Amino acid sequence: MIKSPYNNPLFTRHAEEDLFNSVSNKIDGQGLTSIQLDGRVVDVKIYNASGICNKCSAGLTGNSELNGVVKQFSERYPTLLLRVTAEGVAAMPNRLTILVKGGRIVNGQ
Repeated sequence: MIKSPYNNPLFTRHAEEDLFNSVSNKIDGQGLTSIQLDGRVVDVKIYNASGICNKCSAGLTGNSELNGVVKQFSERYPTLLLRVTAEGVAAMPNRLTILVKGGRIVNGQ
């Protein structure tokens, strides 16, 4: 299960957590393997004035001891590419779009 690593209610139950658990349930329910997921892309569009929050993206830039839900999902399915954009704003500071694979951001700024 993909779960926020934080205890504060402000940092749990975000839409990203629900989304990644839903996608994870579909992948696991269909019994898809890493080989079958290789080359596939999950597109996520965030509708938040500040893009994806730093709690959900925790650990992607290596500046956190905790792994947010984006990193958890990506590490669970390391061959799957995750493309995150945000409506009208940067997905993360200085990044209009982030591409994540194997728990790491794979596109430059």
